[in-house]
Amino acid sequence: FCPKEIGGRFNCSNNELKSLVGIQKVIQGGFDCSINLLDSLKGCPEEINGEFYVYENKLTSLKYFPKSVKSGIILNDNKLTSIKGLPKKVNGNLSLMINELKNLEYCPEIIYGIFNCSNNKLTSLKGFPKDIKSHIDISNNYLTELDRDIQKNVSGSFDCSNNQLISLKGSPEEIEMNFH
Repeated sequence: FCPKEIGGRFNCSNNELKSLVGIQKVIQGGFDCSINLLDSLKGCPEEINGEFYVYENKLTSLKYFPKSVKSGIILNDNKLTSIKGLPKKVNGNLSLMINELKNLEYCPEIIYGIFNCSNNKLTSLKGFPKDIKSHIDISNNYLTELDRDIQKNVSGSFDCSNNQLISLKGSPEEIEMNFH
Protein backbone atom coordinates (compact mmCIF):
# COMPACT_ATOMS: atom_id res chain seq x y z
CA PHE A 1 0.00 0.00 0.00
CA CYS A 2 1.20 3.47 -0.89
CA PRO A 3 -0.32 6.99 -0.81
CA LYS A 4 -2.19 7.77 -4.05
CA GLU A 5 -1.04 11.39 -4.18
CA ILE A 6 1.92 13.27 -2.69
CA GLY A 7 2.43 16.97 -3.44
CA GLY A 8 6.22 17.00 -2.91
CA ARG A 9 9.13 14.60 -2.33
CA PHE A 10 8.65 10.87 -1.86
CA ASN A 11 11.26 9.26 0.40
CA CYS A 12 11.12 5.53 1.07
CA SER A 13 14.88 5.13 1.62
CA ASN A 14 16.69 3.06 4.23
CA ASN A 15 14.19 0.22 4.43
CA GLU A 16 14.12 -3.33 3.13
CA LEU A 17 11.96 -2.74 0.05
CA LYS A 18 12.26 -5.39 -2.65
CA SER A 19 9.73 -3.85 -5.03
CA LEU A 20 8.39 -0.48 -6.13
CA VAL A 21 5.14 -1.94 -7.49
CA GLY A 22 2.20 0.15 -6.33
CA ILE A 23 3.99 3.50 -6.19
CA GLN A 24 2.24 6.35 -7.99
CA LYS A 25 3.24 7.02 -11.61
CA VAL A 26 4.02 10.75 -11.14
CA ILE A 27 6.06 12.18 -8.26
CA GLN A 28 5.73 15.96 -7.84
CA GLY A 29 9.17 16.35 -6.22
CA GLY A 30 12.22 14.14 -5.84
CA PHE A 31 12.07 10.38 -5.34
CA ASP A 32 14.48 8.61 -2.96
CA CYS A 33 14.39 4.82 -2.79
CA SER A 34 18.04 4.42 -1.74
CA ILE A 35 19.42 1.87 0.70
CA ASN A 36 16.90 -0.88 0.03
CA LEU A 37 16.99 -4.36 -1.48
CA LEU A 38 15.73 -3.45 -4.96
CA ASP A 39 16.98 -5.62 -7.82
CA SER A 40 14.56 -4.10 -10.35
CA LEU A 41 12.92 -0.75 -11.07
CA LYS A 42 9.62 -2.44 -11.95
CA GLY A 43 6.84 -0.24 -10.59
CA CYS A 44 9.08 2.86 -10.55
CA PRO A 45 7.30 6.16 -11.22
CA GLU A 46 7.24 7.17 -14.89
CA GLU A 47 7.76 10.85 -14.11
CA ILE A 48 9.87 12.36 -11.31
CA ASN A 49 9.73 16.16 -11.04
CA GLY A 50 12.94 16.40 -9.03
CA GLU A 51 16.01 14.28 -8.34
CA PHE A 52 16.06 10.45 -8.41
CA TYR A 53 18.12 8.65 -5.76
CA VAL A 54 18.37 4.88 -6.04
CA TYR A 55 21.84 4.22 -4.61
CA GLU A 56 22.83 1.24 -2.43
CA ASN A 57 20.47 -1.31 -3.93
CA LYS A 58 21.03 -4.44 -6.03
CA LEU A 59 20.10 -3.18 -9.49
CA THR A 60 21.71 -4.96 -12.43
CA SER A 61 19.86 -3.04 -15.18
CA LEU A 62 17.83 0.12 -15.70
CA LYS A 63 14.84 -1.58 -17.27
CA TYR A 64 11.70 0.33 -16.12
CA PHE A 65 13.74 3.53 -15.60
CA PRO A 66 11.45 6.61 -15.41
CA LYS A 67 10.54 8.24 -18.72
CA SER A 68 11.27 11.66 -17.21
CA VAL A 69 13.51 12.85 -14.36
CA LYS A 70 13.70 16.63 -13.97
CA SER A 71 16.94 16.81 -11.95
CA GLY A 72 19.96 14.73 -10.89
CA ILE A 73 20.25 10.93 -10.92
CA ILE A 74 22.27 9.00 -8.32
CA LEU A 75 22.76 5.27 -9.01
CA ASN A 76 25.84 4.61 -6.87
CA ASP A 77 26.63 1.27 -5.28
CA ASN A 78 24.48 -1.08 -7.32
CA LYS A 79 25.50 -3.93 -9.63
CA LEU A 80 24.87 -2.20 -12.95
CA THR A 81 26.61 -3.66 -16.00
CA SER A 82 24.75 -1.40 -18.45
CA ILE A 83 23.17 2.03 -18.26
CA LYS A 84 20.74 1.40 -21.11
CA GLY A 85 17.59 3.28 -20.20
CA LEU A 86 19.11 6.56 -19.01
CA PRO A 87 17.76 9.72 -20.67
CA LYS A 88 19.75 11.55 -23.39
CA LYS A 89 20.04 14.61 -21.12
CA VAL A 90 20.39 14.92 -17.32
CA ASN A 91 19.41 18.25 -15.74
CA GLY A 92 21.75 17.91 -12.78
CA ASN A 93 24.41 15.51 -11.52
CA LEU A 94 24.78 11.94 -12.75
CA SER A 95 26.58 9.58 -10.41
CA LEU A 96 27.24 5.97 -11.38
CA MET A 97 30.09 5.21 -9.01
CA ILE A 98 30.66 1.75 -7.49
CA ASN A 99 28.99 -0.40 -10.14
CA GLU A 100 30.18 -3.02 -12.63
CA LEU A 101 30.33 -0.84 -15.77
CA LYS A 102 32.96 -1.69 -18.41
CA ASN A 103 31.98 1.09 -20.84
CA LEU A 104 29.63 4.06 -21.03
CA GLU A 105 27.47 2.93 -23.90
CA TYR A 106 23.97 4.49 -23.58
CA CYS A 107 25.30 7.32 -21.40
CA PRO A 108 23.44 10.64 -21.68
CA GLU A 109 24.88 13.04 -24.24
CA ILE A 110 24.51 16.13 -22.03
CA ILE A 111 24.89 16.36 -18.24
CA TYR A 112 24.11 19.72 -16.62
CA GLY A 113 26.14 18.97 -13.50
CA ILE A 114 28.83 16.64 -12.15
CA PHE A 115 29.53 13.32 -13.90
CA ASN A 116 30.97 10.60 -11.65
CA CYS A 117 31.58 7.06 -12.84
CA SER A 118 34.52 6.28 -10.56
CA ASN A 119 35.07 2.88 -8.99
CA ASN A 120 33.73 0.79 -11.84
CA LYS A 121 35.44 -1.60 -14.23
CA LEU A 122 35.77 0.79 -17.16
CA THR A 123 38.23 -0.32 -19.81
CA SER A 124 36.74 1.98 -22.45
CA LEU A 125 35.12 5.39 -22.53
CA LYS A 126 32.91 4.37 -25.46
CA GLY A 127 29.71 6.36 -25.10
CA PHE A 128 31.30 9.15 -23.05
CA PRO A 129 28.97 12.20 -22.81
CA LYS A 130 29.52 14.94 -25.39
CA ASP A 131 28.95 17.81 -22.95
CA ILE A 132 29.35 17.87 -19.15
CA LYS A 133 28.81 21.20 -17.39
CA SER A 134 30.90 20.56 -14.25
CA HIS A 135 33.37 18.08 -12.69
CA ILE A 136 34.27 14.78 -14.37
CA ASP A 137 35.43 11.81 -12.30
CA ILE A 138 36.53 8.61 -14.07
CA SER A 139 39.02 7.57 -11.36
CA ASN A 140 39.55 4.07 -9.98
CA ASN A 141 38.84 2.12 -13.15
CA TYR A 142 40.91 0.06 -15.60
CA LEU A 143 41.43 2.64 -18.35
CA THR A 144 44.69 2.41 -20.30
CA GLU A 145 43.98 5.44 -22.49
CA LEU A 146 41.71 8.46 -22.59
CA ASP A 147 39.25 8.75 -25.44
CA ARG A 148 39.91 11.51 -27.92
CA ASP A 149 36.19 12.36 -27.70
CA ILE A 150 36.48 13.69 -24.13
CA GLN A 151 35.43 17.32 -24.18
CA LYS A 152 38.31 19.76 -24.57
CA ASN A 153 37.18 22.26 -21.90
CA VAL A 154 36.12 21.20 -18.40
CA SER A 155 34.42 23.80 -16.21
CA GLY A 156 35.37 22.04 -13.00
CA SER A 157 37.87 19.35 -12.02
CA PHE A 158 38.91 16.33 -14.09
CA ASP A 159 39.92 13.15 -12.23
CA CYS A 160 41.39 10.18 -14.07
CA SER A 161 43.62 9.01 -11.20
CA ASN A 162 44.07 5.38 -10.17
CA ASN A 163 43.64 3.84 -13.61
CA GLN A 164 46.19 2.05 -15.78
CA LEU A 165 46.87 4.93 -18.17
CA ILE A 166 49.98 4.63 -20.31
CA SER A 167 49.77 8.30 -21.37
CA LEU A 168 47.63 11.38 -20.77
CA LYS A 169 46.96 11.84 -24.50
CA GLY A 170 43.29 12.66 -24.95
CA SER A 171 43.07 14.70 -21.73
CA PRO A 172 41.04 17.91 -21.81
CA GLU A 173 42.99 20.94 -23.06
CA GLU A 174 41.57 23.35 -20.49
CA ILE A 175 40.46 22.50 -16.95
CA GLU A 176 38.99 25.27 -14.82
CA MET A 177 39.93 23.67 -11.51
CA ASN A 178 42.01 20.56 -10.65
CA PHE A 179 43.54 17.74 -12.69
CA HIS A 180 44.02 14.45 -10.89
